Amino acid sequence: MGKSKKGPKDACIQFIDLLNQNNLNIHLTYNISKDAVDFLDLKLRKEEERISTSLFRKSTATNSLLHYQSFHPAHMKNGIPKAQFLRLRRNCTRVTDFKAASADLSSRFQNRGYPKKPISHAYQDAKGSDRTQLFTPKHKVRDGKIHLITRYNNQWTALYRILENHWYLLTSDQKSYVDNKPKIIARKAPSLKDQLVQSHFQRPTRKLGRGVKLKGTHLCGQCNICSFMLGQDCFTNGQELILYVLSNMLTAARDMLFMRLFAHARNCM
Repeated sequence: MGKSKKGPKDACIQFIDLLNQNNLNIHLTYNISKDAVDFLDLKLRKEEERISTSLFRKSTATNSLLHYQSFHPAHMKNGIPKAQFLRLRRNCTRVTDFKAASADLSSRFQNRGYPKKPISHAYQDAKGSDRTQLFTPKHKVRDGKIHLITRYNNQWTALYRILENHWYLLTSDQKSYVDNKPKIIARKAPSLKDQLVQSHFQRPTRKLGRGVKLKGTHLCGQCNICSFMLGQDCFTNGQELILYVLSNMLTAARDMLFMRLFAHARNCM
């Protein structure tokens, strides 16, 4: 990269006007100031011997906050205001700028159907937090719990309550093989867009064959039936000589009954 060169303000404006003379429907805007500059979502101001920051939103910005009636877990929707107000507290140097940005954010949350109670609690928590601590990255500590990942649906809350209230029945057995209650994680539910717009292209990846539809029998490495498997996508009945083609992936750990029939068919050959 070459070194940046200083030039007069009129030359910069003339250069931008020249770029705007195109047939591509592209128009560049600019804001030249000696005291403040907008960068991403920040407005940086020069104040004596330091630089202060505040929130910057474009005039064309829309209210894209997740609607409260959206089909998402309740704890996720209630956590969005807390994260957004902490973001304002971190980006605003002056308290007056934080209060002004918080008032606008509260209005946008209410327009998206959020109750006033979680908005107020999130604002008070962010207001009383130490701003210097918000710049310190937090290291995630692994708790060692097993994660139960399931697609979010209408029964997700009922499943959470069942495990919360009755998991002790599994651990109270003297010969219990289960550990502590797993951590339930909701996976994204299919939206209307996912139902209407689907791509037949599947990108292959290197991890676990994701994106590639595997067919035939495959070793699971967790049972004694793997020694009888050949890793084929078809098999023949020894008596009737009928060829059976496998259109899906089968493993002994997941399809135990079919694998036993498959091993029996091999012995009959």
